[in-house]
Order: sequence, then structure tokens, then C-alpha cells
Amino acid sequence: MARRRIPVLVTLVSSLVFALLPAPALADGEVSRDPSKPPLLSYRESGCTEINYQRGGQFGRVRPLVPDRFTLTEFPPAPDRVLLYVSEVTCDQGRFRGHAPSPGPYTFLIVSAPVTATEGGERDGAYVLFYATESHTQLAAFRHLGWPITPLSRRTIAQVSRDTTGVAFGMALHVVGGGWDHDLAAVATTPPEQLEPSSVEYYRDTPTGPQTLCMANQTSQAAATYSGDLRGTPFATVAYAPPLFTGFAASLVTGGWDATVTREGCPPS
Repeated sequence: MARRRIPVLVTLVSSLVFALLPAPALADGEVSRDPSKPPLLSYRESGCTEINYQRGGQFGRVRPLVPDRFTLTEFPPAPDRVLLYVSEVTCDQGRFRGHAPSPGPYTFLIVSAPVTATEGGERDGAYVLFYATESHTQLAAFRHLGWPITPLSRRTIAQVSRDTTGVAFGMALHVVGGGWDHDLAAVATTPPEQLEPSSVEYYRDTPTGPQTLCMANQTSQAAATYSGDLRGTPFATVAYAPPLFTGFAASLVTGGWDATVTREGCPPS
């Protein structure tokens, strides 16, 4: 998933969303890595639309959730507030190697804290605080790896608005289930940019050790405004201010990505 470009940085998130690698095209589920160190999971998501936005979190609530080897990012520069990425995504299709295809469109969200690695070979990225999905395939795949991922209800509704050429200019989400009931909507304020490659690293420590979600994106971004109400969700437990949003800056991201989960770190961008 791409990180939106607003004055502070963009996203995530990532942020958290979207499908071919910028290098030579890969077959579905194929990942270009050292075969002696196969990824824990590989998948491709395509036909994705993402509302990507940033919020402030309480340092005292976020710091205990993130391993000490990472430094959090202040937002705005203030010792009691840290930057958070929120990516709310709907994809037409997901292909997870070793799993049955995920049927039809599905919605997921990732809340993460951008971090700077202070030790080891890890690169700057974002540490996943919350992950929830409507896709049973995505849920099973990440739960198998020990990620704390929550199921959303199939009553979740995503409506993508498109112009006469098929270009997305807005999305409205009605998210249901897993304690994440909320509504969110975004409308583009600029035309979308050209598709561009980018990469994102998400980190998460699991019962079997640290893992990295490496995303190689081919996405287009448009500046947007968003409104929503996440006051009744787990996000409210770490938010700096009650998460009721009206007319804030966001990015509307479209496209897709190839992703791997690994213990080895992400390949060079």
C-alpha cells in the first residue's frame, strides 16, 4: 500500500493499500527471492481503492505496543503525541499462495505507527498496531503466522465512485464487525497521478519472532478529503483526540501490490 503525500509525509498506510512489481512481471503468487530463504507468505492484491490518512496518537498508549528497538515519530513535534497511519482498503481480488482465492471484493484496515529502526538491519517502516479484515483467506493466512488480526463482518459495505472513464474519485465505507463498526468517506480533490512503483515495510512481533510485511506497490494517488467517526473502535484507545473527522486531508489510492511476509527483511527497493 502506498503512503499518502500530505505536508507531513503520506502515507501508509499505510496507509494501510494497492498489481504488478515494478521489475519484470511475476506470475500470480510468484515472489522473486532467494529460494534458500522462502517467505512465510506471499500474495497479490489487485483492483484496490484505499483511503489513506494520518492521525495523532498518545505516546503513553502507543509506546507500550511497539518494541523498544523502534523509535516512534512525533506528530506534530510534541513529546506526548506520535504519528499514526490508517489505511482502509477495498480490493477486488486477493491471491494468497497456498490458500483458496479470496472471493469477490473485500475490505481491510491497518493502523500502524511509523518507526525508525535503532538496531539490527531493519529499515524505517511502520509497526502494525491493529489489523482487521473481511477476507476469510487473509484472516486465516495472517492468523497462521501469529498476527493479531480481527475478522470484519461480510455486512461491511464499500462503495467506490467512478467517473465515466472508470477512474475512482471517491469511496464510502460502512465497516462492521470485530469492534470496528464505523463509517468513513473520502472524495478526491485533484486528478489522480500516474501509476508509480513504491515500497512499504510493515513490522510485527509474533509469538514465533519478528516478521516483516514487504509490499511492492504499483499505485496512483490523488489528494482527497475524508470524514469519519472511529470513536467506538479500538483506534480510540490510542488516539490523541477523539477520532471524529470532518474535512481532513487524505489520499485516495488506487492500484495493487505484491506482498511477502518474511523473517529475513525486505529485498532492496
